Amino acid sequence: MIKKRYFIIKIGLLLSLFVYIELSRLQLGSAIILSYNVQNLFDDITTGTEYNEFTCPNWTTRHYESRLVSLSEVFTAIKLHKGRPDLIFLQEVESAEALAALLKATPALGRMQPVFAKHPQAAIGLAMLSRYPITQVELLDSSLFNTISRPIMVVHLNIKGKTVIAINVHLPSQLNPDGQITRAAAINLIAKKLKDLQVSGFNYFMVAGDFNSDNSDELFGPLLELGLINVLAHETGSYYFRGNWQQLDQIYLSPALFERQSPLKIGRANNIRLAPLLTPLNDDEDSYLIPFRFASYAMRGFSDHLPVMLHINY
Repeated sequence: MIKKRYFIIKIGLLLSLFVYIELSRLQLGSAIILSYNVQNLFDDITTGTEYNEFTCPNWTTRHYESRLVSLSEVFTAIKLHKGRPDLIFLQEVESAEALAALLKATPALGRMQPVFAKHPQAAIGLAMLSRYPITQVELLDSSLFNTISRPIMVVHLNIKGKTVIAINVHLPSQLNPDGQITRAAAINLIAKKLKDLQVSGFNYFMVAGDFNSDNSDELFGPLLELGLINVLAHETGSYYFRGNWQQLDQIYLSPALFERQSPLKIGRANNIRLAPLLTPLNDDEDSYLIPFRFASYAMRGFSDHLPVMLHINY
């Protein structure tokens, strides 16, 4: 169910001229779709919902600005080596203000339409940046047990005159005692929403984000039963925890997106393993590389997740 009074939605609206210019550019070539858990992008305004490490005096404007610069470096490197993202699913962003500041600090991304949502009492929320026109935004409430839930963001995009529905998720943590139950409830809710959308005549779907479950988990049965395809099924790790790699970050696509009449031509998908995003596990010269997680106390690193991407053509 949609519970508007429990969520904050802020949608950035751009001029129609910009939309037409961007659509013309998009139709000429290729692009990438990106999903990235940025690991706690907090602004410098205290509201009372922050984690302790992101409150003054531990977290100041200087820390915040430095964090924006480091994440800007990530997107700049992605553009340089992989191409400019035209749709970005983001997880763990504190506010619409932090999202706008990130966009402003990252000229490499150019002009994109921002969408942000979170529960008012939650520390972090979901965000999306799009070069495609956004025609509708809806939030699904995935809460159970009267907990503060993470919304599921459902965004309608206009791509070459057709509606593509992008669903951004950040499912409950594996450290949450009720996490498996709430993650399963969220997946079932997404599956129900997709069925309802199909009844309404929509067929182009992408579901992406941090699922906090490995891609081999039976949790994803309801999505697979609908025919959705995990384009990152071949990957073995976007997140490293307690000695194990897990593919928590995933992209699911509906079969219709692979058909000839689809507004997108689907290409390869993979984790992004650029050198700046990785760090040695230990000091041994033979140590393998893991995500360079952000450490607020040292102001080093980027995220404990790797970005994942999907190449598309027009």
